[in-house]
Amino acid sequence: MSSGHRVAPNATADVSESAGGGFQRKSSGLVRDFSPMDSWIYNVLAINPVVVGALTFGLVLLTYPGANLWLTFVIAGLFCCAEAVTYALFATAMPRSGGDYVMQSRVLGGGVATFFSFGGIVLSLCFTAGIFGFILSSVVLAPFLVVLGAQTNAHWLTSAGTWLGTDWGVFVCALFVAIQGLLVNIRGLALYGRIQRWAFWPGLVLLAFFMILTLASSGNTFHHNLDAFMGSHFGTQHAYAKTLAAGGSFSSGFSLSATIKGSVIAAFLLIFPAYSVQQAGEIRRAGSVRANLLSTLGAEAFCFVAMALLGALLVAKVGSHFLFASTSLYFGGGHTPLPVPPFLGFFFIVIGNSPVLTVLVLVMSVCWAFMLPTNAWVGGSRIMMAMSFDQILPAWFGRVDRRLHVPLNSLLVFTAVMFPLAALYVFAPSIQQLTISYFIILLTAFGATMVAGIVFPWVRPRMYQASAIAKYKLFGLPLISVTGTIFLVFVVYCDYQALTADALGVNSTKGLSFLAGLWGVAFIVYWASKLYRRSRSELSSTQYQELPIE
Repeated sequence: MSSGHRVAPNATADVSESAGGGFQRKSSGLVRDFSPMDSWIYNVLAINPVVVGALTFGLVLLTYPGANLWLTFVIAGLFCCAEAVTYALFATAMPRSGGDYVMQSRVLGGGVATFFSFGGIVLSLCFTAGIFGFILSSVVLAPFLVVLGAQTNAHWLTSAGTWLGTDWGVFVCALFVAIQGLLVNIRGLALYGRIQRWAFWPGLVLLAFFMILTLASSGNTFHHNLDAFMGSHFGTQHAYAKTLAAGGSFSSGFSLSATIKGSVIAAFLLIFPAYSVQQAGEIRRAGSVRANLLSTLGAEAFCFVAMALLGALLVAKVGSHFLFASTSLYFGGGHTPLPVPPFLGFFFIVIGNSPVLTVLVLVMSVCWAFMLPTNAWVGGSRIMMAMSFDQILPAWFGRVDRRLHVPLNSLLVFTAVMFPLAALYVFAPSIQQLTISYFIILLTAFGATMVAGIVFPWVRPRMYQASAIAKYKLFGLPLISVTGTIFLVFVVYCDYQALTADALGVNSTKGLSFLAGLWGVAFIVYWASKLYRRSRSELSSTQYQELPIE
């Protein structure tokens, strides 16, 4: 489909034999409105060093005190580069919206794909509004308003920031995220791409500015500015030393074991370099290896280098002990001298030491946060759409609106489910404690796609040989199999750590029940659809031999 051609969703299907031996129907009604650069931005925002990475630095040191902060991101980033290459090659061979589900179902079968993609991606993404409502409140809006109110003596700003940090403030932010996600996505990827560019480029420039400002500051700037700021505006003297004392003992020695284990936490941030594959059928040049490598491998390399540099800067200018102590007090619930969470933006604010710079840090954070949660609607709706084409979900989910060129019904259902789950996430602390489980189930779903990529050349040889990726080999083996194996090893290691390390909180009864619940729903959905189709004699042995419609 050409980039500007629009096909009516109810047009008669154009059925033709595919190079891979199946048949392809090309009349979904979707259009290719995303460019490779749009996809690169989309993937960078999905990883998001500024917002998702805001508390990650301290969390790594809190969980694994001997870890080398910048090296943890390098280790995780290199493994995730292998993931990015695998997805780039896979998307080239199967450039269809539906991403992980399409790749898994065409190689491993519909049951496996439903279990991992629907259970691990769609259902877990239904908690997006609650999770990112919390982030919007606690990492972006509330702390900045509190600090800015103190700097300008504007008590109403401080009061507004304090209220946004309450459960009801977080819930309001969650409702905003849910409504915003629907409105941005309902007009299609052309508008999505424009809004994304408007937000991303100013945010990137401001991030570079504050990194340079931090680099240019002296070694004791943060210490001096924090004590002066806290003494002047909050009546707390010697805040830096008090934070260190209250945060507990800290070992500054290097541990390779802790660094490798810390890469698991870094991976929770860096595992999304190829999130754009969920809408691969709506990206121009989606059948190009080079374009896909730009958007996936390019995004991963950019983000892990940025995180490594930020980690090194914070260790040099803020100090590992302070990162550990402040994070310990924040997550441990102890009395902390700091008025806001110890996140990346706060460190920039203290080093800048100016209301004007505080506003600029806020603008930077809003730019990075605004289009972060909206990708959940894209991924969730496209997987549901692809599943409807395979008759696992009712055909109603796959209908593409004639005017908007989006799977409108899937978007509406996805949003409707988010509202009660957002309330559950905000007002039930036990659900909030399962946030890391959310990343583990996503990581495991991506691992299933790696398995599909590894065996793809042998399970679907005709399709593989007909694609542009067949010529890419390493040591005589298909490149997609080699890179898929590398990342799969890392996935297994991360899952092992999650199941054995109490500090991550996944191996508790609640954490395991959460995972089992999502996968259980996916299992029921698949078998219910299969039994229904069997009762109507609609099962087909060739169902997964063809690619979904474009």
